[in-house]
Amino acid sequence: MRNALSRLLRRIAFALIVTVVFLAAAEGVVRLFGWAKLPAERVYTDAYDPNYEMLPGAPNPYAKVREWLNVSGFRGPDLPSQKQPGVYRIISAGDSTTFGANVNEDQTYSAVLKKLLHDRGVQVEVLNAGIPGTSIWQQVTLIKRKLLPRYQPDLIILYTGPSFRPDVYLLQETRRGRASLWQTQRVLAHFHLYRLLRLWLRPPRFADLLNQYNLDAHGVVPWDKVRLQVREDLLELRALGQKYGCRLLVVPRMTKAEYDDARQKNLHANSADWRSFARRENPVYQMAEVLAELHMDHFIAADDFLEASYHIPLFLDAVHFTPAGHELMARLLANQLCAGDWLPRACAAR
Repeated sequence: MRNALSRLLRRIAFALIVTVVFLAAAEGVVRLFGWAKLPAERVYTDAYDPNYEMLPGAPNPYAKVREWLNVSGFRGPDLPSQKQPGVYRIISAGDSTTFGANVNEDQTYSAVLKKLLHDRGVQVEVLNAGIPGTSIWQQVTLIKRKLLPRYQPDLIILYTGPSFRPDVYLLQETRRGRASLWQTQRVLAHFHLYRLLRLWLRPPRFADLLNQYNLDAHGVVPWDKVRLQVREDLLELRALGQKYGCRLLVVPRMTKAEYDDARQKNLHANSADWRSFARRENPVYQMAEVLAELHMDHFIAADDFLEASYHIPLFLDAVHFTPAGHELMARLLANQLCAGDWLPRACAAR
């Protein structure tokens, strides 16, 4: 009886070893030939995960010159986890506009802001943590999971806006109701055999998140539903700032269309017609109302952008800034920070 049991156990152990060796070899082959990767996953971590990030060292597909992401998967210089004494640490979070799609890294508002503050005598370091295609929900998740615990910044500037796409809205609702399942899938996603099997059995649901602003086939979510989600995201963001002792400055996202429409009507900042038009048509002001209700620090750049748009092109396309747009945003942010109590010491008045 004991001999039979011993033989059975040896057979089971042998079968397990063979299975592990086979799976390890198969995993190696799949990794070697890249069979489990979608085209987007040459740059992004996982198209099935709505909280995707960008891959460390990946080539930047949105740069005008050959460029690679840093060791943390962000654009521009990385920051050490340990802050230097006397240096004020800022993180710019947001989507592809913050990332700086189709402009050089040194032209992004994060890089220009750092230079402007240095010129005003502030010892500061700025990390560009923008990830293309993300909405406020995904950005808050990144802040919670990575930016605050790893970098411990003094200030996070979040250039963001709500998503009006119903697929993203439903995805957010589903994600919050199945947190443990999503966490398990995030662990399994490290194995390329799992990723290949998933790719065969279920085409990616979240690959379209890499193009957050494509509304062609999706329609829009009514503002009242969007408002509830934005409020919930902002409440979580506020709680995170309090937990980590980090200041927050939220800058509502802008689009080219609103300024094109305003110029056609010959509207100007500080006029009653512009205020009425902006609050009726502009999600920037709608989001600002939620921020004001929650008593969260925010900055509206829309008036300055409207006036500047009469003289220089500020947008490359529907949402992305030109170098001039980035420079204007950086200058406005620098003035805002220096005018208030944000920085450890007063800035030079220039």
